Amino acid sequence: MTLTLDSSTVILVNGKPGAAADIKVGDKAEALYDATTKVASKVAVESETETEPAEVEGHVTAATSTSVTITPQEGGSAVTLTLSSTTVIMVNDKPGTAADIQVGARAQALYDHTTLAAIAIRISTGDGGGHH
Repeated sequence: MTLTLDSSTVILVNGKPGAAADIKVGDKAEALYDATTKVASKVAVESETETEPAEVEGHVTAATSTSVTITPQEGGSAVTLTLSSTTVIMVNDKPGTAADIQVGARAQALYDHTTLAAIAIRISTGDGGGHH
């Protein structure tokens, strides 16, 4: 069924106010609408894709204070992620900063696949463990 949205249609995406542009093919949706005109008064959308972070695991091939590029160990295209003050960075299982991320280190990252913003990055340099 195709419904019409107008300026008075209330759109909720994952429980938050949204816009028609936020509705993607494949999203689960419920709508209240006029059966005669097929104009929706309210559309509630659950977008699975926006809630699940993407993951990449591989080696750091570039790093700056605001981004990190990880080349997947399984092959495939390198992913350049944006770092922010909310990105959780762990280096050898200890809290770290962007300055601690070194080219060549192993990396695991969770990120928003839409914005490529890094949520969390775990770096293993190989020189952190059992040395005393």
